[in-house]
Amino acid sequence: MILHTGKSRFNGENFAVVATGFEGTSKNPKTGPMIQLTILPTDTNPLQSNKDYAEKEGNVGHTVCNDCPLINRGCYVNIGFSVTQIYKNMNRGNYETLDYDAFTNESVRFGAWGEPTLIPRKIVRNLVKRIKNWTGYSHQWNKPFAQFYSKYFMASVSNVADKNEANKKGWRTFRIVREASEVLPDEVICPAQTHGTQCIDCGLCKGNSIKAKNIAVLAHSGKAKMAGIMNFLKKGG
Repeated sequence: MILHTGKSRFNGENFAVVATGFEGTSKNPKTGPMIQLTILPTDTNPLQSNKDYAEKEGNVGHTVCNDCPLINRGCYVNIGFSVTQIYKNMNRGNYETLDYDAFTNESVRFGAWGEPTLIPRKIVRNLVKRIKNWTGYSHQWNKPFAQFYSKYFMASVSNVADKNEANKKGWRTFRIVREASEVLPDEVICPAQTHGTQCIDCGLCKGNSIKAKNIAVLAHSGKAKMAGIMNFLKKGG
């Protein structure tokens, strides 16, 4: 289902917000069968968009990820599989247009790939009114345009300095750490790692819509990507 199409505030290129995983079809073992909202370029294959970003000079952002520090160096999303398949289906005309009723009493993952602050405020508000649970994470927490979304999403950070700054701006944080000893008193380790709780049943990563501690997550990924993530964290995130 296509929820929105528009021009990216990051570089002016076209993007879309696509919902998949209705009727519990998502196989993501961490999130459980949540509806997945993917924010993706419409004119460029997702893999090519990452390559193009790496070759750009200056301050031109990635179409849907802007300046996320994990682009091309540890992002956990398998862009070549799930995101590329969504891109192909979208360009084949396989998706319906927005129907809010389809989300009633469902659980939603805002941003299976892509920056969820690209989703228009009106759509976020209308979805939250209908769904029973959600998750959402933003690397744009320090930008003025993103502040509205602190009510709904977590600030994605990778060091204590950014965590503290995000907290001061009014965000709850989701921080990547290398080991449990790094977790601070106002943080709790993601229940998926401590208790095997799936996101669909958890509800802690809903921004300021709830009062709860910040979340810390132990770095995790496949062997190849893990090396990039750990190197990134060693350099201070």
